[in-house]
Amino acid sequence: MYFWPPHHGLIGSLRESLRYGYVHYVVFAAAAAFSAGIEVHIDALTGESELSRVAVGYTVSIPVAVFVLAIWWIALSRFGDRLVNTTLPLGAAVILLSPLLPFDVAATAVVLVLIVVVLVWRRPVERNQ
Repeated sequence: MYFWPPHHGLIGSLRESLRYGYVHYVVFAAAAAFSAGIEVHIDALTGESELSRVAVGYTVSIPVAVFVLAIWWIALSRFGDRLVNTTLPLGAAVILLSPLLPFDVAATAVVLVLIVVVLVWRRPVERNQ
C-alpha cells in the first residue's frame, strides 16, 4: 500500500516536503501502536489482561485505521482515482468498526486484502493539485 504511488512527485515544494515529512510521524506512531496492540492481544489470549474483547480489538484496529488514513492522505489520494479514493477511507472506517464484530481480526485482514486488491487492479494516475 505504501509503495503504490511514485513518491518522488510528492515532495516538489517546501510545503509538500513538510507535509510529507511530518505526516510520517503519524505513520510511524501508528506502526508502533500496532505492535503494542499485538502485545495486548497476546496478553488477552494468555489471560494476563482484564480488558474487554472490544477494547482489545481497538488496540489493533485504531492504529491500522490511522495508518491507512495517513498513507492515503499523504500519498495515495493524489494518485488515486475515484475508486481508490473511496475504498481507502471507507476501508479505514470498516476497520474502526471491526472490534464490534466477533471476528474482528479476520475482518481487519479481509479489508486490508481488499484494499490491496483495489490498488493492484487500479494504476496510479497523475493529477496536478
